[in-house]
Amino acid sequence: MARSTEQHNMKKQLLLYLLAANLLGLIAFGVHWYVSLRHALVPVPPSAFISSSVLLFITGSLASAPLIRFVVLDWSTRYDEFVNRLNNDALTAYLQQFWEKRVMKASDFIAWTLADCEDKTITQKQINSSLENIFDDLYYDQHGRSDFFVPMILLFFTIFISTVLCILVYLEQITIVLDDFDATVIAIASMAGAYMYIVSDSIQSVRQRSLNSSTLYWYTLRMLLAIPIGVALTSLIAKDAQPFVAFGLGALPMDTLIKSLRRLSTEKLNLTVEEEESDQLIRLEGVTGRISSLLIAEGVDSIDQIITVDPVSLSIRTGLPFKFILHLGSQAIVRRHLGETAEKLMPLGLADARSIAALIDDLDNKKIEPEEQAKISRATAVLNAATSLVKPENSSYTSECLEFNFRQIANGNYTKFIQGKLLTLSKNNAQL
Repeated sequence: MARSTEQHNMKKQLLLYLLAANLLGLIAFGVHWYVSLRHALVPVPPSAFISSSVLLFITGSLASAPLIRFVVLDWSTRYDEFVNRLNNDALTAYLQQFWEKRVMKASDFIAWTLADCEDKTITQKQINSSLENIFDDLYYDQHGRSDFFVPMILLFFTIFISTVLCILVYLEQITIVLDDFDATVIAIASMAGAYMYIVSDSIQSVRQRSLNSSTLYWYTLRMLLAIPIGVALTSLIAKDAQPFVAFGLGALPMDTLIKSLRRLSTEKLNLTVEEEESDQLIRLEGVTGRISSLLIAEGVDSIDQIITVDPVSLSIRTGLPFKFILHLGSQAIVRRHLGETAEKLMPLGLADARSIAALIDDLDNKKIEPEEQAKISRATAVLNAATSLVKPENSSYTSECLEFNFRQIANGNYTKFIQGKLLTLSKNNAQL
């Protein structure tokens, strides 16, 4: 009930801010219109002002509505995804793996576990509650709602001003001329394409709950650079095709434009570009070219980097499900120990750390019940089969060697974190 009330109040405030911003913009546009009417040789009919005002309201509201919905509703849904998966031991393992020092410096930190707490009056519930509060503080600090407000304002006014510019150009109130070249049509086409990209991409990002504050800054930059990019790049083609190409360029994302500009510049200047290394990420199970591009865009361009990056932040920045990020990390830890030979273990289902940890648990089972003995026998057979798959020709690689590698994987901190098990910390780090 408290969250619903908070969301309702926030939605109401944001809608009021949107209406106020539109009203102020329309008033400023009306003042400009009144002044231009007094000095214009040919007066513009009032119907044009009304239709222009409606267009301004629609363009601003259409671009802002998905963002308001995300901040009010979808942000909470995305937060709940992590809270529901990270609880109790899983949350403790996550904080130990990625935020150990910061957590221990927090004022409300009690201890990692009840065994580490010297105060016998403290309960496990209090410890869990303190860690949950610390996670909330970390999440709000890294990915809070407040991060969206400034870029939303910048984006709204950028779109508003661009729309006003298009209206004035269309009504022949102003013209855009560069070196005796009339770029009016190109300017309108470029801004229209950029607006279409911004709105469509924001709707898609909101639907996937992958919207970030940095994305809104990119939208603002895309809108500001729409005309310069459109004019610069269309100058190389035939005049009849320039408006269409300008619209298409406006609809391209910034990263695509940057790559195209770099390639075009190197060709014009006869520069050589070093070839990029082959994509390692595409070799992971479940990774497509699009997913690899999302990870590379966030600075993760190697398999080893996956297990060194905070999976919560990586999931938010890429828009990929948190569970899928953990699955990639589970594969990456196996790759770190076994290299490319890990691919040979896929038919046995041992290409990820969780499966290997389960195999080690079966091997270490000391129970003498017939069912448990059968598990040990099956685990030994699987280990022998895995050895035959990864064993190089004419080598002395044995099952004991592979078991040693498997135990390193199973006992690693990242594997324990994925399994939701508490990590092994030094005594000095276990408590304040």
